[in-house]
Amino acid sequence: MSLENLVGISLQKINPDISMIQRLLTAARRNVNDAHVNEISSENRFDAAY
Repeated sequence: MSLENLVGISLQKINPDISMIQRLLTAARRNVNDAHVNEISSENRFDAAY
């Protein structure tokens, strides 16, 4: 089975959008930074890192 077989069943095909990709990368960097904040609970740091 390939990913193409799952389109329309459990996946949606989208066209790449550079601005969306940039926003997702920015959010990922912010979450990684948050995961390093010791004042945040271990559970929330794990969630941010994940």
